[in-house]
Amino acid sequence: MLKKFLSGLSLLLALNLLIKPIWIFGIDRTVQNITGSDYGFYYSIFNFSIIFSIFLDLGITGFNNRQVSQNNDLLKAHFSGMLIVKLMLSVLYALILIGVGYLIGYNHRQMHMLFYLGLIQFMASLILFLRSNISALLLFKTESLFSVLDKLLMIFICSVLIWGHVLKGDFFIERFVYAQLLAYCITAILAFWVVLHHSPGIHFKIEPGFSKEVIKKGLPYAILMILMLFYSRLDSVMLERMLPDGIKQVAIYANAFRLLEAFNVLPYLFSILLLPLYAKMISEHIDVSSLVRVSLALLFPFSFMVAIISLFYSTDLMGLLYVNHIEQSAQVFSVLMFSFVSISIMFIFGSLLTANGSMRILNRILVFALVINVVLNLVLIPPYKALGATWAGIITQGFVAISEMVIAIRIIPVQVGQKFIPALMSFGLLISCFAYLARYVPVNWMVQIIIIGMVGLLLVLVLRLIDFRTIKSLYTD
Repeated sequence: MLKKFLSGLSLLLALNLLIKPIWIFGIDRTVQNITGSDYGFYYSIFNFSIIFSIFLDLGITGFNNRQVSQNNDLLKAHFSGMLIVKLMLSVLYALILIGVGYLIGYNHRQMHMLFYLGLIQFMASLILFLRSNISALLLFKTESLFSVLDKLLMIFICSVLIWGHVLKGDFFIERFVYAQLLAYCITAILAFWVVLHHSPGIHFKIEPGFSKEVIKKGLPYAILMILMLFYSRLDSVMLERMLPDGIKQVAIYANAFRLLEAFNVLPYLFSILLLPLYAKMISEHIDVSSLVRVSLALLFPFSFMVAIISLFYSTDLMGLLYVNHIEQSAQVFSVLMFSFVSISIMFIFGSLLTANGSMRILNRILVFALVINVVLNLVLIPPYKALGATWAGIITQGFVAISEMVIAIRIIPVQVGQKFIPALMSFGLLISCFAYLARYVPVNWMVQIIIIGMVGLLLVLVLRLIDFRTIKSLYTD
């Protein structure tokens, strides 16, 4: 079973590393450059639509995945009820989204954009629900394909619209939104067909009692997702609402944040493996220390190198990717990427607390994080604009990462070794010093970055952060 899961995960990683960068750096970046400040207009409303997207699910996707994984026959019994709940929640989401948009003063164009972005969020949530059934049936290869199908379709559609000259006039941001909606619709139809194909005989019926039970079971996870969405997505909305040049500041912030999102894919995909392994080891009373150590040894050096390189080469990287707001975006980017270190740590210890069933503790941490984030944004955005929102995010992410790590170590005995933490700190100090000096090496800046990466890998080996025998034992059942 574990071997099949790992083979599926390998395909998942390979496809995402192949397709997602093309989407982010090829299509999304091009749209940013073509549309300029209009991308900030889109990005602010996009984040606003995401904030309320938890009402589309309320934790039922996670609950459904666990139930069907344990008993595949429950797919036939529960699918129609789950789908009806999703449709009911979509109506609730639409009412909340449009209502709040109206209350905060969105104009006609903003409301038009909000409507279509709301449809996109619904389709994305529906696809995740359908994929939860596919993965629960252990169709890991099919699940891997669906994890990138929407982006693959978007790449094709947007490429035709941007470079195919099939439509008259300039490419405007609304066309980008319509292309995404079309890609999501096609993906949802295909995913729906796969579920029905592998579970013939599904009957659609309304079961009010079942719907209430599903929502109740998924509530702790729903609260967790709501808090995460609010504290991680409020920054761009507050930038747009609080500043006279809010749309411009959001565009500057989005230039930097897009790269952070791209790198966040790696620890997220890594957590797909971490969570089931943690759960299995905890249920069987097996010490998780070795897994935590390996996770830290893999993710911390990489995330810290990315942060340091972003600090010293921010202008070069922003200039390579964008044509608008390069200097201001570079200033934000040089600071923002340190959030990647905290986020990587959060994936390690947040997954551990989730596997342990410590949802109440996680929710308390995120309540404090939300309060901290809102207060810091209110204080820092007026004087420092996009950079202020960046610092608010870094402080918030750091608080969450440290809190989850400390609490996880306390309630779940984790012993990583007395020399391990000093070794991580030594790595951070040494790679920072070398990255600073590397700027003075008389070669192209891209070559300098490659050299920093090679030295970082050497330091990992010299400091013995990675024990290859331990890694091999984790992948051998």
